Amino acid sequence: YVVPGNHDYYGKATPEEFASYYAEFGYNEAIAKDENSASYAVDLDSEYRLLAVDSCLPGDGISGIDEERKVWIEEQAQSAQKDGKKLISMMHHNMLNHFIFGDMLHPGGFVDSEIGLPELYAQYNVKYTFTGHTHAHDIKSYTGKNDVTIYDVLTSSLNLYPLPYRTVTFGDEVKIRTEKIEAV
Repeated sequence: YVVPGNHDYYGKATPEEFASYYAEFGYNEAIAKDENSASYAVDLDSEYRLLAVDSCLPGDGISGIDEERKVWIEEQAQSAQKDGKKLISMMHHNMLNHFIFGDMLHPGGFVDSEIGLPELYAQYNVKYTFTGHTHAHDIKSYTGKNDVTIYDVLTSSLNLYPLPYRTVTFGDEVKIRTEKIEAV
């Protein structure tokens, strides 16, 4: 499954073009698509649904979750609840600020806290969001007003040593492991 990152939009593709280029990587399986972005939802199995959120503004690639996209996300969260699905999320930009002075170091690098996405995710029990934009390796948590803790699982890219990636196992408990490519 794929979502666009900031470099996909720097004058290279519209959301519609991106979705057509990567049709075989989630878009053809989508049970819902946002008509204003390259966001979509797909059932992973009988228990889990993935919310693939386009967190970019086309043309400049900075974080672009606005009120309209937030409404679409909430509609998908409500749909997942109605269908008895556990919802997990992925987006390119970090949902939470993982860094001291992150606003200064990575302007536009994470979803604007003013939009209230972490609280919305806590409200709908979307406990895991997988992100990447800042090329770091960290897990940050946020506890909502309802005492539900959610996690932004930030994973580095494979172009930075020591080439980390994550394996995630969902079941009675969620296991997140960090692996490294040490030989080819």
